[in-house]
Amino acid sequence: MKKQELFEQITNSILSEIENGKLVWRRPWKQGLPANYISKKVYQGINFLLLCLDNVSQPFYLTFLQAKQKQLHIKKGAKGRQIIFYKMQSNFRQNNSGELEEDSFPMLRYSYVFNLDDIEGYEIPTPTLSAPSELLQNIILVHNPVIENNTTRCYYSEDRNLISTPAVNSFTSEEEYFSSLFHELVHWTGHKSRLNRQLTHDIKDDDYSFEELIAEIGSSYLCGLCGIENTLNNSAAYLNGWLKIGKMDKSFIPKAAIQAQKAVNYLINKTEDAA
Repeated sequence: MKKQELFEQITNSILSEIENGKLVWRRPWKQGLPANYISKKVYQGINFLLLCLDNVSQPFYLTFLQAKQKQLHIKKGAKGRQIIFYKMQSNFRQNNSGELEEDSFPMLRYSYVFNLDDIEGYEIPTPTLSAPSELLQNIILVHNPVIENNTTRCYYSEDRNLISTPAVNSFTSEEEYFSSLFHELVHWTGHKSRLNRQLTHDIKDDDYSFEELIAEIGSSYLCGLCGIENTLNNSAAYLNGWLKIGKMDKSFIPKAAIQAQKAVNYLINKTEDAA
């Protein structure tokens, strides 16, 4: 399958769920984010979205080879879920001076993983989850974002380069507070001094809908690291309005997932990997 075909498949699947009133990346993440059963690495970006579409009881996956190595049996008739990863390839070319120069580029690869629901005889792993306050303090320690309190709304100001939210006790729950703050922190990463995304306050601008989707997915990912549900009140109907542009560009949602992952990795000071 070509990259564009895969992106189109993901976009169509996500749009179908949204049109049915569901935001697939929002879950009560008590079991943790989708992760590899053996390595415990959490799946990222596009793979995170792909596996969020999966209606399973445990968010853990492994390849056929990993199951065989662990002497675990795959149930008859079980089907693997396609995921992707990038492997860097190198080419050498001769420059104008006659010297050899190395060019590196990502090569798209495909793999299939099976969920624990497809496996017999497994042990249920214990997910590693951070407390939301601990995750926030680590972000503040590394990046020192300016966060102030107001009494009315949550927002990120690009001009002032700060996040403003009501105090935690103004929210109906701590989960509401953290999901809102994580959403604004993802916006914060888009500043030109950080990841340099196109930030706009014009709701009619295509970049607005794209940035909101990045923040929506990124916030859900951060909530998942803490085992809490993203409780932001961006409804599926509202998001569906944002994504009208996505029906014209089939790479819209996968690209947003990639940018959301870059934002999350920036916030938690994590090097990107292929998962």
